[in-house]
Amino acid sequence: MKKAIVFLVLIINSFHFSCKSAKNNFNSLSGDFINSKDNLKLTLINNNYFLQNISSESDIANYKCCDTISYGYYSFDTKTRFVTLNSSRDFDVNDLNFNVKESINKNQDSLVFKFLNPIENHYIKFKEKSREINYSIQILGSKPLYISSDKNPLVVNNIERIDEVQFFIRPKNDIPLKNLGMNELVTQSYRLVNPNSNQFDIDFPGLDYEFINFKRLNHEYIKVVNENLLIWDGIEYYKKNKTL
Repeated sequence: MKKAIVFLVLIINSFHFSCKSAKNNFNSLSGDFINSKDNLKLTLINNNYFLQNISSESDIANYKCCDTISYGYYSFDTKTRFVTLNSSRDFDVNDLNFNVKESINKNQDSLVFKFLNPIENHYIKFKEKSREINYSIQILGSKPLYISSDKNPLVVNNIERIDEVQFFIRPKNDIPLKNLGMNELVTQSYRLVNPNSNQFDIDFPGLDYEFINFKRLNHEYIKVVNENLLIWDGIEYYKKNKTL
């Protein structure tokens, strides 16, 4: 009788282990995974990922942007049990389009660089005095010069002639965003059309709070414990409405 009971227990345990193993042998991964510590939600669906801040609405009101922190595509290696995230190339920090309009102002003896973008439009619209980004220019010519300020426009005096100029944009660390994803934007050198130009309007149409807020991910790895639990940078992400 005892042998029969032991045999029955072994069969039950073996069946339970087989079911559990079959359950964990999944070849795909999808759903919403919640990190309650930082109020983040990682959504995996159709090889695309979305990382969102899920703070309460009262918290959201204290930020300029954005609920969606990052998005792009992901891959899942079933052998190593790692998910790899790569963000959208639309947010390449060193490939932001800009346009320069040159002109000559005969009434000024200095070089004036005026930066145009949606953030500057926000300052004007809401009459904000505090500034959250620094502009820098590096001048190449007879008298090379580097100048940086949070003022706009930038005015450069005592310059005889310039051939090329390069632009840098840096958000301040205290900018009130949910995520500061951009440390610095560096443009390619711009070569002047007319060496006599002294007024420059530099337009960055895509430079907004979302661009600065966006978290850029490149080969970011996440450990898959099981289909209901991920570990990313030591933080656990549990699947919303997980299956038991």
